Amino acid sequence: MVSARMEEAVRTLRTLRVSGLKPRGYVSSWPEMVIDLADASGQDEVKLRLDPPTPEAITRMDEALQWLCWLECQ
Repeated sequence: MVSARMEEAVRTLRTLRVSGLKPRGYVSSWPEMVIDLADASGQDEVKLRLDPPTPEAITRMDEALQWLCWLECQ
């Protein structure tokens, strides 16, 4: 049961859309890449974005991550 909750926590954490992870003022000098559908033929499949996690899944993720803090203190 613990293993399943930790796996769900990892999946939830991966699907969260978190902004502000880069330092302010961080920019790239590279232009945005625009891929035309005709150019995409023959390339790997495009990864689809998953829907954002539900509030219940985020709550379960927070609980599971607190377990790790508890283990670290022991």
